[in-house]
Order: sequence, then C-alpha cells, then structure tokens
Amino acid sequence: MPADTMPVNDLLIRGIELQNQGQGDAASRVFEQVLKLDPGNAHALYSLGLLAMQAGSGDTAAALCRRGILASPQFAPLHYLLGKALMDLGQDDEALQALRRAVYLDPDAGLAHFLLAGGLARSGDLAAAAREYRAAAATGTALCERVARAASTQEECAR
Repeated sequence: MPADTMPVNDLLIRGIELQNQGQGDAASRVFEQVLKLDPGNAHALYSLGLLAMQAGSGDTAAALCRRGILASPQFAPLHYLLGKALMDLGQDDEALQALRRAVYLDPDAGLAHFLLAGGLARSGDLAAAAREYRAAAATGTALCERVARAASTQEECAR
C-alpha cells in the first residue's frame, strides 16, 4: 500500500520503525504525512520533536511539543520532551513547569522525575530534588540505583 493511502496508525508505526532503524529523515517524512492527515497528532509531533532534539534543534523540538500540547494536553511525553528541550535551551523555569506537568500526568515517568530532580537541584531546591530522585527510583527504571544514590546526596546537602 502506498504511504499516501495508509491509515494514520499504520503510518505512525512505519515512522517509528524507521526512527528505530536510525532513518530519521525517512521517519520525518512519514510523520509529516501523518500531520497532513491529522494536524494535531500527538504521537507524530512527539516523534518529530525527538528527531529535532537528536539533531540538536531544541527550539524546533519545543515548538513541536507546544503544538502537540495544544492538541493533546494530557499526553505526558510531550510535556517531558518540552521540559528536556527547554532545559537544554537554558529556560529552566519553563522547563520545570513542563516537567511538573509530565510527572503529574504520568507519575510513573521515571525519566521525567529524574530530569525534574536535576532542574530542582540546579535551582537550589535540594529537598524537592531529593523527593523527585526518590520518585524516579520508585518507578523501577534502569536508573534506580543511581537515582537512589542521588536522592541520598541531595538530602544530605539539603540539611
């Protein structure tokens, strides 16, 4: 079936497959096709944002995330990626807001808790950072041991 006649979900799956194979340009073209059919598709906007981040374009990633959040405000991965992009751009206050929304929407988002903890630590809120490191560890991600150690360190510094 030609790509221009595929259903949106099939296109998304194809785009993600290409993205996982390291074919970012081809994946981007597929995600753009999705957006022609469904302009607010959160998954396509998130995937394009990820590709933009990988290409070092935090501004583009943030814009894509904001567009996706307008269409799907409950899609936590967009808030996480927006927070990451903004952190990379040095816009920590807005990044912390986005990351707080991400962990509110998805309390099991370990990476969002971890990134939020780092931002809170940089802002000087060591007690809140320690809580977020513990929350990240509780999600069971591969970062658990590192996160637990970071929480202990943040807690000691906060005293």
